[in-house]
Amino acid sequence: MSATIPFKLTSAGIDAAFNLGVLSLDVTHVQLGSGNRTPNGLETALVTPQESATISGHFEVSIGQHRISSVVAGSASAYNISEIGLWAGAPGSPGSVLVFYWSQASGYVAVKSASVNFNFESDLFFGGVVPGNITIVADTEFNALAMIADHDSNPDAHRSFTTPPLGDDTTKPATTEWVNDTIGKVLSKSVAGGANVTLTAVEAGHGILKFTGALTANINVILPASPTRTWVVENATTGAYTLTVKTAAGTGVAIFQGKRSIVYSDGTNIDHVLDFTASLNSNGYQKLPSGLIIQWGSWVASATTGNPVAVTFPIAFPNGIFAIAGISGSVTGQLNAQNTAWTDTLSQTGFNGHAVTASSTVRYIAIGY
Repeated sequence: MSATIPFKLTSAGIDAAFNLGVLSLDVTHVQLGSGNRTPNGLETALVTPQESATISGHFEVSIGQHRISSVVAGSASAYNISEIGLWAGAPGSPGSVLVFYWSQASGYVAVKSASVNFNFESDLFFGGVVPGNITIVADTEFNALAMIADHDSNPDAHRSFTTPPLGDDTTKPATTEWVNDTIGKVLSKSVAGGANVTLTAVEAGHGILKFTGALTANINVILPASPTRTWVVENATTGAYTLTVKTAAGTGVAIFQGKRSIVYSDGTNIDHVLDFTASLNSNGYQKLPSGLIIQWGSWVASATTGNPVAVTFPIAFPNGIFAIAGISGSVTGQLNAQNTAWTDTLSQTGFNGHAVTASSTVRYIAIGY
């Protein structure tokens, strides 16, 4: 908008200028409004104020005639411009004064469109009313005054980054919001059925992964390829099937039903961290953070003395076995000479058990890693 607007010097502007004595009254802001009235010089505010901006350009065309310009940033609303005010100070702020005002009884001079910057330019005639006491101050740094005011009013003025998306594995700085979501929030995901499940980066971005649902087959939960992370993984599924957490590269660890384990993955390899997983049953095991696994159980000897009986460990030893021994047919008794027991064909998944006494029960303990 470029026009010569017949601004009227307000009584408040005259009073403020005279009261300043030898000091100047600095006109700094343009304000747009959508109200209508016939100015009488007593105005102290716009009827229906909308938006304001600092005066960004000014030069003296001739003695008493000044050309001013301003850019009012686009906003979500659209309105008819039917009143304009020139202020000393930000409109509505303490100590600010409406110095010049223009409006009319009806109609409008321009339309402010939604989300579009409005360029305002007009000539202002001082008319020698208060010579030397009113000065136009242009903010030549592209509305720097408005930016400073906005900065000062913003409680988070120095925010230097935004919260990255959950699962972000870059070196971006993290807000407390991201840390809480990453470490403390639980992903509870149903994996019911028998199909493998691939987690998205956002799903795997949670610190605790809880899997639920009734399994109908052994399944794999596959992690994304990129994050290098440590998770708490809980298997809350039902059904007598195994849930294995695997990397996209194919390596995995089994998480047993009703158990929670800490799992680490670099995107290629995966392993337990601080794993105290246990099965405290008559045929059970105990895992230790060092990787050591202790397993125990029993077998019933063959009806034919010394014949082998295939025995399977509760879980497979991932790497190897240090020792295995038959200990007794009862919890408190001792294996005696009449019921000597031995093992052979030892593997990471089990062994063949033998006993002198046919059909006797022999307990064993095995240690490996």
